[in-house]
This record gives sequence, C-alpha cells and structure tokens, in this order.
Amino acid sequence: MSEKSEKRIMIYVSNWLGTSETFIFNQLGAFSGSLCPVIVATNKNDNDNILNSSSFYLHFLPIDKFHFLNGIIKRKLHIPGNRYKASRTQQKKIYKVINSNKVELIHAHYGTMGINILPAAKKMELPLITTFHGNDASKMLKKRAYRKSLKYLFDYENSYIIAVSNKMKDRLIELGAKKERIQSHYIGTDLSRFKFEERVDVRQKLLTKEKIIFLQISNFVEKKGHRDTIKAFKIVSLKFPNLLLKLGGDGQTRNECEDLVKSLELENKVQFLGRVNPNKVYGLMKTADYFIHNSVTGDDGSEEGIPTVIMEAMATGLPVLTTFHAGIPELVIDEKTGFLSREKNIQDYVTNFEKALHIDSREIGRRAYEHVKKNFNLNLQNKKLRGVYDNFLGKSSKV
Repeated sequence: MSEKSEKRIMIYVSNWLGTSETFIFNQLGAFSGSLCPVIVATNKNDNDNILNSSSFYLHFLPIDKFHFLNGIIKRKLHIPGNRYKASRTQQKKIYKVINSNKVELIHAHYGTMGINILPAAKKMELPLITTFHGNDASKMLKKRAYRKSLKYLFDYENSYIIAVSNKMKDRLIELGAKKERIQSHYIGTDLSRFKFEERVDVRQKLLTKEKIIFLQISNFVEKKGHRDTIKAFKIVSLKFPNLLLKLGGDGQTRNECEDLVKSLELENKVQFLGRVNPNKVYGLMKTADYFIHNSVTGDDGSEEGIPTVIMEAMATGLPVLTTFHAGIPELVIDEKTGFLSREKNIQDYVTNFEKALHIDSREIGRRAYEHVKKNFNLNLQNKKLRGVYDNFLGKSSKV
C-alpha cells in the first residue's frame, strides 16, 4: 500500500510495551487495510523485544527533566491552566512527527497523556481520542490540578473519551465528560493465545484428594489484595488440606507476603513463582483449577480498570474468585462465571473459597469462557475500536 493511501493514527503513550501494558500493543489489531499506526512514546523500555516493526512507525520523544520538575512545582503552587501539558519544546517535537507522518487522528492512552498532548491536537486541529484505564480515573482524581486539567480535555470539541468499563464511564461523566463524546470499550483478550481447556471437576479432586490449585498472576502491589487472600487461604486450608495456592509475579509487597506465609506456617501450601514470563502464563493457567484476583481499592484511592489477566484466565475456562471492584462485575458474573466478594472482607473470601469447592467447576468454567468469547473477545473489541477510528476518518479508511 502506498503512503499516500494510508490513514495514519498517532498512538501516544508514556511507555511503549510496559510490563503491564501489553494490551496497548494488542489493540494494534484494529489497524488493517488503509490504517497505519504511528506510535509515539515518551519513555523507552529497553527490556521489551518488540521495539520496531514494519507494520508501524515508532518514535521516542523523552520528556526533559526540567519540564517534568517545572510541572510539579506549578501543580504544587496551584497555578491555573493545563498543568500536565507538554512543554513547548516537546510540542515542537510532536508537531514534527505529526507533519512528517501526515497524522490525521491522535489516540492517547491514559488521561495524563491525553492532557499532555491536548495543546498539540488543538493547534493542529486534530481529533483526539483518550482512553482511561484505571488510576487516571481513580487515584489521580485526588489531585486538584489534574481534575482541573481534565476540564480542558473534556471541553475540546474534537475530544472523544473511551473508558474501559461502564462504571468508569459514569464516573468520568460526573467529572464533566460530555455524554455524546464518551463510550465504554473493553480491551478484550486474544482467544487464539488463551485457549479453552477442559478440566477435572474440583469435587472429584476433593474425593480423590488430588491437589486443587488456586492461581494468581499479578504484580505484588497493594491493590492486588494478596495479603487478605493469603489469610483467607489459611482458614480454608485447615479444612481442605489438599489445596495449593500459587502466586506468580513480583513487586513491592512480595517480601511482606512471604513473611506472612511463614508466620501462618503455609510454606508447603503457598508457592511464590516469581516474575512470570508472558509466554508461561497460559501453561500455568492450564494446570490450575481456579484463578484468584481479589482486587482492592488502595489507600491512595488507586483502582483497576478491568484486569486483562482475569479475561485471559476465563478464556481458558478457569472460574475466577475476585471482588466487587471497579469494572470487574461487568466481567465476572457472581456464581455464574466466578465468585465475587466484598473488598478486604476475609469472611467473604473464605465463603467463596468453600463455595468454589462444592460446585460444578467445569460448568462455571465453560460459562466463563462463553462470556469472554461473546463480550471480551480481542478481535471483536478491536473491530469496535476500528469503528471509532472510521467515524473520525471517514469511510475511506475502511478495508
């Protein structure tokens, strides 16, 4: 395809292929036919393998330290205006990329990045789509400068907002997002990578005293709820000795969780797997009986969107034990595709552990798979995203 016929969309991100942000890369499936992504990242992640490709253009535009510190000072002093916008030097770099690549639409990931590139979008008179993912619609809202800066984004007539859950969409509307220029859009998961796996019913394993594996794969941070999960698991394992809890991942709360496991004398029943290579995730899910992800709201107000890893687990037929947190109830239907507990409620966790052991786990797993296939299928969600792009670019961008 000639460059002349391409419709180029700038994908504006802070980290290209950050450890927990591969979902942004997965959305490149929305680009086909005449659409071509121009990816602009302000930070380079040297640990990632997919840094260049013939299917997209990649630019790194690091934010200078002076501008970063200057922005912090201005926000602390409550100086009016958009205090998260790109510096003039950064904007010039952005203009150059836009002009040299003939960009027609900008898609920023995270509210902070949407606000950052807003002045450039306005000057170039380009439509700007901003996807909100989690902390940018929870923790960040405690910052007055951020809330006020969001108003500039919401008021721009060529601004369009995407929220990753209906709950998040409603919250952003309350903050001032225009109802006619916002929609919810699920990220989705790749069913070709996370394939359905038929499993043995856990009730049979209880009878034969086989190991029943509960698996969690996530960063060790407060909002992933590891500590209360371990405490609840201790109570349940006293009654059901053939349970095994596997915890994959690494992070700031891991040492504390390891100490907790030792204090509860669970060393033989809780395994810490360390950082899990993305290519190993499916293998771990295949051999598990249940997936756990007891998300909680952090003390700083941080929340999840809808964790992609839960979608991946459900796609393999794993029933999920999780919480009434953020947009998760839109993914996990209580006692139909998994079990939902109140956040930080250990008794709820224990109750749902026990329910999970006395129900047809295979049937719940099948329903979980069907729910993801219908509503959180990456291919279908990418087609919906493509529709959003087409609405801005016109029918000429369609295949």
